[in-house]
Amino acid sequence: ARLTLTGSIIDVDFEDTAFDEISNILDEFFEKESGSYNIFQTNKQLRLFAEDLEEIRKIASTASKKFDGKITEGLSKIRITLPSYSEERQQQQQQPNPYYNILFLISDILHDNQIPLHNAFFDRNEIVLILNDEYAARAYELLRTKISTQ
Repeated sequence: ARLTLTGSIIDVDFEDTAFDEISNILDEFFEKESGSYNIFQTNKQLRLFAEDLEEIRKIASTASKKFDGKITEGLSKIRITLPSYSEERQQQQQQPNPYYNILFLISDILHDNQIPLHNAFFDRNEIVLILNDEYAARAYELLRTKISTQ
């Protein structure tokens, strides 16, 4: 697994609003920008996690005013990128997917060290943890140490 830590993250939270309009505005902006960001959407909420850069802050501020969004700052992001692990290989070796072990390991480390999460997102090969800045470096070091020994 590969871990990265990014500080100065903002969380822009839009609830029950015109997601298509917001998405179009954000898509136009991020087409030009090369900054790091994540957008997560459910049927009732759209969340943008992005580096707190001046240009991104302007767009987030404008969008949050227009679409009644809430900005939370003082966050950091830990991204854990997992190697691809095919279903075939898993069945051949008759072993559980190592992804489940990593999820358990992460939650165990955070719980044992009383590190609260602001948010977390998972997909097939990536885990994104959003934490308050004050906990991020400690969490990163604990996770890096444990995951590298697995």
